[in-house]
Amino acid sequence: MNQQNSKARAKGSQHAKIRDSRKGEKEDFNNDKVRDGSEHEELLPICTTVGYTVNLLPQGVDPFNLSATLEQDGKYNLLKHVEPGRTITVPGSERKYWLPGNFEKHDTGSTTVTHSLICRTGSELASDFSADASVSANYAGFSAEANAGYAYSTCFKSDSLFGIYSLDQKNYAISVVNKKTTYDSIDEEYIEAAARLPPWKTITKDRADLAEVTTIYKQFARFYSRYGSHLIQEGYMGTRYQLEIEQRETSDDSKAAFSLHVKAEYQGAIGGSVSVDVKKSESYKQYTSQRKSDCKVLGGDAGKSGTLSHLSPDDAVSYNAAFKEWQESRKDGATDALLHIRVKEMGKFLQESHIEAQVVVGARISDAWGYFKDFYTFRGEVSLFNSREGGTIKLEVTALPGLEVRLSGKGNVRITRVKPSVVEVEILSGAVVEDMDLTIVAPDRPVELLFSNGKAAQMALLLLNKYGPEKYRTGFNGSPKMQSVRSFRDTNRDIHSQRREISVYRLTTLERHAMKRIDISFSKTGGYSCIKKNHQTHRIISYRIQSQNS
Repeated sequence: MNQQNSKARAKGSQHAKIRDSRKGEKEDFNNDKVRDGSEHEELLPICTTVGYTVNLLPQGVDPFNLSATLEQDGKYNLLKHVEPGRTITVPGSERKYWLPGNFEKHDTGSTTVTHSLICRTGSELASDFSADASVSANYAGFSAEANAGYAYSTCFKSDSLFGIYSLDQKNYAISVVNKKTTYDSIDEEYIEAAARLPPWKTITKDRADLAEVTTIYKQFARFYSRYGSHLIQEGYMGTRYQLEIEQRETSDDSKAAFSLHVKAEYQGAIGGSVSVDVKKSESYKQYTSQRKSDCKVLGGDAGKSGTLSHLSPDDAVSYNAAFKEWQESRKDGATDALLHIRVKEMGKFLQESHIEAQVVVGARISDAWGYFKDFYTFRGEVSLFNSREGGTIKLEVTALPGLEVRLSGKGNVRITRVKPSVVEVEILSGAVVEDMDLTIVAPDRPVELLFSNGKAAQMALLLLNKYGPEKYRTGFNGSPKMQSVRSFRDTNRDIHSQRREISVYRLTTLERHAMKRIDISFSKTGGYSCIKKNHQTHRIISYRIQSQNS
């Protein structure tokens, strides 16, 4: 069987022409013009993207920024370009190109389609993208089919609101042929490198050999960095106006207001009727001071697309005029850009092969990816109350491979990162409150947490995802004992009462130091304000403070 496979691969390689690709070299996917060396037309440029792999390790991947995704490490020319192929033209152009035999072209109609504004929380948007690949295809830069090995929830902040809108014109698509010829054209270097990887071991907090599995983890991490994690199976060419707005605030009430504010700001592109009074409101001013916006204009006349992408939407009339000028500048074929790619996890792709060696390494890669794809970045803070000079606190999490804990603070503390999963904080001088920013990069797996404040502080609190509604907040009190954490994504139902208790403690401590009378007012989100005798409101450091002048 293996001999037959070897012969089949050897035979296939005689008919395959390999594009010259130097290891580690950055590729210009849109402009790279490659000739195969035989007597046929120039290679269709998108074929230097489709058939490559891309690294979609969760940290830092932005589904809306395709160019940045393609520029990351881990791109690899996986598929050889198979002869004889055929000569094709693309919509709107008479220029002839060569399309390799393991690729196929699909005409998509060149119709301009508007995809309406949708406003979702980060968790809702991740769910939408996972449930329906067409949603991500219409609004984002890449999509993975159901069960294709990608967790969108690692990309979006659950405590943010997102508004997304797009208008696009998909002119044609190029995809990998899902046939025997494609698997025969896989570059042997990739399979040989994958075959050298050790068998993957299931990773849990209870393993006694975490050091050994960490070594295995690092080998796979290097493999993904060199050879990528997903195959680009299809690429869409055309033009697109793509808008993404993010605001760090989530509630049913704020979602409706957020949608109205986005429509008001980008009325020149989105259209619709919005009262002019909306932009005069205090809530709109607050929205513009908090939101982050990113407008990408792909394809069309380069000058007009550049102008539109950087133009302020404040003047709806001018913005609408620029938008229409860009639309009219689009010419099928002549001004196309890469809009979207469809990807598949390499392990799953290889397991569909007719070649046994590819199936074996595919299963091994998929086993590892099940761990790699579940990494999240959790942010929050550590607060110490009535800290004592010379005291030390310790924050330690089970040393799962790839897990990192980072603390940062200024002033009265010295922070030492003992290990990736262990941080110690020395108190240099006592204070009523010490606040430090916390970041935990970890897989969504059960761990043990040690958050020991010893004699360093009278009370301590670790809070993750400190912004947004209560349902996204997870917290832990300081304790000399290990605490079991099922998931850092879980909601700690007791955290609200814990924060109230600590708020009271903090305020009564300040009262002893500086105030004779304090009135405490708690907000629905657990924040509070404190009012002195002279009725001057003071904002006290908190996870969310809502103060009112009186």
